[in-house]
Amino acid sequence: TSTLYTSFVENYRRDGELWVRFGVNPLPGREDVRLVCQAPVKSTRTVTVSDNHEETFFVIESSVQIGGQQCKAEIVLKSHGTMKFMMHLGRSALQDLDLVVAPQCSGLFGDDLESYYD
Repeated sequence: TSTLYTSFVENYRRDGELWVRFGVNPLPGREDVRLVCQAPVKSTRTVTVSDNHEETFFVIESSVQIGGQQCKAEIVLKSHGTMKFMMHLGRSALQDLDLVVAPQCSGLFGDDLESYYD
């Protein structure tokens, strides 16, 4: 499952459906820059976290685009805490986008990655 780390998440009802409003800080180190987004809740996931208590997270569906490729992905919304990256793409999204991860590389895509191996 893909995960988006948010600055806040709050739920509300809209026309009888459960929705979430959440904040995303798109620029690393700039807590003063925040986008506020909203989406219908697709489901919830309850997970046992490290100190052995359960936490429930909202799941939304959204489009994900990398380069010229796009897919729909289920995204779990979590409080960002101390995460280095604001989003982690899950295996399903990577497969739907037909992407292969080269863990020894960083910030490369498509032709950039091909030239790395030449």
